[in-house]
Amino acid sequence: MERTRLSKFLEGESQFGQALIGGKLTGNGYSRNAILDLGQRFRSSTLAEQFVICIFTPSSTKGQKVAAQFPHTLRLVSYIPDTGSPLKKFNPVTGRPTKSRGAAITEATAVKLRRNHGASIYSDRTLRRLMMDKDRRIEEALKALATDKVMTAKQLDIYYGLRPADLGNVLVSDSLIRPTRNNYGTEVKCQLITNQGAVTRLDDAQLNHLLLTAQTRYNLGAPADEHWRVSQANTRFDMPDAVQVHPESGSMTAIEADSGEYKFLHILRKLESYKDQGYEATVWGTTSQKRISNLTRKLPNDLTPTFMTANWWELPDSV
Repeated sequence: MERTRLSKFLEGESQFGQALIGGKLTGNGYSRNAILDLGQRFRSSTLAEQFVICIFTPSSTKGQKVAAQFPHTLRLVSYIPDTGSPLKKFNPVTGRPTKSRGAAITEATAVKLRRNHGASIYSDRTLRRLMMDKDRRIEEALKALATDKVMTAKQLDIYYGLRPADLGNVLVSDSLIRPTRNNYGTEVKCQLITNQGAVTRLDDAQLNHLLLTAQTRYNLGAPADEHWRVSQANTRFDMPDAVQVHPESGSMTAIEADSGEYKFLHILRKLESYKDQGYEATVWGTTSQKRISNLTRKLPNDLTPTFMTANWWELPDSV
């Protein structure tokens, strides 16, 4: 098997946390065998010492399936050197803003939305927000972008009654994302929105993870403020994807977004760690009711979190 040396890799801080960073931008990048070799040789040490091997490659697909076998060891980042014609996934927003300056819904519509779709989609907080005037809703949406880093046009429509053009200076991307890990038959067409440059350099799996975390927040009816803290470049098993601080008591809930990539033992380690750290509870947002049933059956009662599906791509039609 082809062996790859790490002597030319550099140690540093990456978007995935502490990392050894290197790559090969010629010959379509490292071979699949070389990537497999890295994953097998360094799986134990990366977990023990809490770092990842970050590999730059010119291909957006080659080696990704192999690297996916080692989610806590390898991260492949597609990168094409700037030759004067950089490829841009995100672009400045275009289109027309909504015309009305008033509320997005009436009280009667609020009652109908709650009756038809339930409180998990239309929480009290969401319904109150939709009955605000447009300027207030824009302010709330920008707070959400600051907290969650990215949202879809559908989330913006359902939870704020707005269009991307209403937000002004934002970037958008018409994208295909596979929201359920390793389910190659499920690809979702969506428009992503952000106003943070770092988000435009994230891969689909990372974007999906942020969207899952954000959808969990919406499902909980939690505000996008200082009481909801999203982790930065989280690769540590003992750090939740977000933390919800309850202002009355000061207690904290660990928030985890799971697209199906975690093995059972990894999930068990996470839950044990959160309990040991003193989190009052854990909310586990995932993409499949079947996965929730399987985990509920396997986990001991004292570690079983509050499960919920956080399927950001299955929101109802426009308000």
